[in-house]
Amino acid sequence: MSGRRVLVVDDEKDYLKLMAGHLERKGFAVETAENGRVALEVLESSGPFEVMVVDLMMPEVDGIELIRRARKMDSWLESIVVSGAGTLESAISSMRQGGAFDYLPKPLDTMGDLSLAVDRAASYRQLRLDRERLQNQIAAERERLDTVIANAGEAMISVDGEGRISVVNPTAVELFGRDDLADKLALDVLPPELSTVVQNWITFGTQGPIITEVRWPADLVHMVSLTPIRDSDVHAGFGWVMILRDVTPLRRMQEQKMRLLARTADQLRVPLAEAFSAVVELNELPENSDERFTGIVERQVDRLSAIRSWTDDMLALVEIEAGEAGGETRSKLADLVESEKERLKDGLVGSKSLALEITIEDGVGIVMDDAIGRSLLHHMVRQAAWRAVPKGSVSLSLAARDDQCWLEVTDDGPRLRQAAGTELFESFAFKAGDLGEGAGMSLATIKTIADVLGGHVWLASLEPQGNRLSVSFTCV
Repeated sequence: MSGRRVLVVDDEKDYLKLMAGHLERKGFAVETAENGRVALEVLESSGPFEVMVVDLMMPEVDGIELIRRARKMDSWLESIVVSGAGTLESAISSMRQGGAFDYLPKPLDTMGDLSLAVDRAASYRQLRLDRERLQNQIAAERERLDTVIANAGEAMISVDGEGRISVVNPTAVELFGRDDLADKLALDVLPPELSTVVQNWITFGTQGPIITEVRWPADLVHMVSLTPIRDSDVHAGFGWVMILRDVTPLRRMQEQKMRLLARTADQLRVPLAEAFSAVVELNELPENSDERFTGIVERQVDRLSAIRSWTDDMLALVEIEAGEAGGETRSKLADLVESEKERLKDGLVGSKSLALEITIEDGVGIVMDDAIGRSLLHHMVRQAAWRAVPKGSVSLSLAARDDQCWLEVTDDGPRLRQAAGTELFESFAFKAGDLGEGAGMSLATIKTIADVLGGHVWLASLEPQGNRLSVSFTCV
């Protein structure tokens, strides 16, 4: 309380001196006035004060009038009435008409009541000032945010905890072709492609932001970002913000890169097979080959195998994008999972001694091309196995939720960093050390298959560790 300025006003000089002396001993900076007129002069010449202690019954200017006029000079000033006119009516009048913070009957039971009341009044004044400062900051931030949203190149909409659209920026108005979206239920007015994404996001059950892609309108590709936000009314639950960014030019450029790489991979197939055979023959040389030579050959075999696997994946990916993959046989995905159980346990799953758990709900009716379905299953398990810890576990599940079928794999490895969501859509997101088993090509293949089948890919980190990769399709 040190340094808090207090003005004490009372026409009884002895009591004025008594109150002022007590407050000074408590660490307040005190000035005095013997009546209301002098108090107004002190306020004008020596203000501002944090608290004014005022007698109710004084000549010339009484306590209520003094408080009222003082408030016009300083709206932040808090007042405490101390009066011998100790009736309930006078207390109510001073509190309501004058806006006093507190009322103390005179004589005081103890002087400590006065210092406590002054300290509370000064603290309340500081709270009011802090609230005003924060409200001004919020207003300024809101204005800046509104400016950013209005001028953003991406389409943005914000939805409150009740599911109603509260903010629509001009880019979104232009994209949706309507300016009446505000205050509408988002799931009622969004295009089916986007409302399905939102519903699947809610079903997916992650509390964090997600990124996916939607082909909407038909000739464009939009990257869709969904981020949960707490509504200003904490009882209303969580709202969310949707940002749509047109990535059509990037995807077309990526398709050109893919075709170029595919042609390169196709040209590499024959010389790569010849090199692989030559290295294998070297490993079969007579026994005069030492261990160092054998180790080098084995490492080169592994490396050539990884490169060959990458070229095969690249060509398969291009075939899927072009709609040329697959054959004439189609099966239920649940049946494909059952038939591929043993093969899914091989490869990376087997090499890391991982346990593979498979769960299939009854009645999951999605049907797809056998070759594409098998490719999807193996790439998803490969992803989970690649992230899982040695001797850990990978789970694969197939379930139906609402009208969507969900194929999910979960690993127990380290949580993915935040940026992994955007890398999900890049065909070239792997590092050099990942070649043949890393994130890039498998994720790109999964994403491409989902696109071809009209589905969506979802990736989330789990607590305290682990990750979940899901693909959702419309059940048929």
